[in-house]
Amino acid sequence: MRIEHGHFANTRLDGLSFFVMIDFPGPLHEGNDTVQAIIDERSTPEQRDALFQILSGKHAAEGTLFHVFARQSTVREWPDASHMARRACSRLPI
Repeated sequence: MRIEHGHFANTRLDGLSFFVMIDFPGPLHEGNDTVQAIIDERSTPEQRDALFQILSGKHAAEGTLFHVFARQSTVREWPDASHMARRACSRLPI
């Protein structure tokens, strides 16, 4: 996903991208899935934390996508995946 304009609290997220891959070991409603996050390498530590706060679903309204997945998911960051993010970003329509 590419954030055209946005923020989390006072942290600006304009122009950043993030990707998630989800592994469901069984039926979706049973949970226990793992979410692997790939965060834009251009992000600052504050922006990275903000994106993980969003992905965690801790601050999401009940019933929203991030809230639902957060209740049943483990969110992890994929270390050193910047090359994948660059490749995916280069294919996004602008």
